[in-house]
Amino acid sequence: MTKSNKTDSEGKITTKKDPQKEITPWLNYQGKAQKKKVQSKKVGKSLTKLQRTRRRNIFLKLGLLLTISVLVVAGLAYYLSPYSLVQKIEVQNKSDLTDAEVVQTSGINSGDHILFTYVSQNSVKQRLTKRYPSIKDVHLEIELPTTVKLRLVQHRTVAYLKQGLVYRKILQNGQIATENLPETQIKPLPVFIGYDKADDLTADLKTFKKIPKDIRNGIKYINERVAKDTQMVLVMKDGNVILGDKRTLGNKITLYPKIKVSLKAASLVDLEIGAFSKPLSENDKKTYNS
Repeated sequence: MTKSNKTDSEGKITTKKDPQKEITPWLNYQGKAQKKKVQSKKVGKSLTKLQRTRRRNIFLKLGLLLTISVLVVAGLAYYLSPYSLVQKIEVQNKSDLTDAEVVQTSGINSGDHILFTYVSQNSVKQRLTKRYPSIKDVHLEIELPTTVKLRLVQHRTVAYLKQGLVYRKILQNGQIATENLPETQIKPLPVFIGYDKADDLTADLKTFKKIPKDIRNGIKYINERVAKDTQMVLVMKDGNVILGDKRTLGNKITLYPKIKVSLKAASLVDLEIGAFSKPLSENDKKTYNS
């Protein structure tokens, strides 16, 4: 818009100003002021948010530091207290072993730190399984506050080896247990008798494992008193005696249940070559049952 000039009655010239042009600077000023106000509010909000974030981070760090400090103090107090020491040792599933034997071999003693005992459980397992072949695995458990439990997992016993007046367990993995047991403590399992050579026992155990379980459960003795190195003698719980070649007996003994049905008296069943049977003589009874 432009200014317009007019001449009044006295001849003076007056100038008429454009209202829009006059108000524009004021409007611009108000706009800038409002913009600064908005920007000021944004900056204020950002500062407030930043301050809150900083305070939250400070509190988190202080909380973490306080928690760590409490844990350290509590751990130190526990470590120095009597409750951090082993005061009782229990043995579970020990079978024919005594508590004293297991505890002594384990290397765990009253007064040991429970934490150190727990982290060394692999060493405890190695000591026990090495000393006692009958132990398959060892689980060490802590029962707070001061008790250590040793839970033993035993290999299954499949037979016994008689040595003099004592018996030793023959385990499912083929090893011989170290414990000497009296006759009163053995279970109704097959007994290997008369074995003085480890090689002979190992060979007969291989054949023994090939015998079906239902027939194996009926064996009373495996007698080493044989006429030939390849021969194997089984004294059965039913009173019969089986002779076989250890190289073929594992397969041929499956004939025994059918043969047994036809027997009228305690008999000698020969499966070495073919299969035949005859009643046991008094001499046979003395030879194989003694």
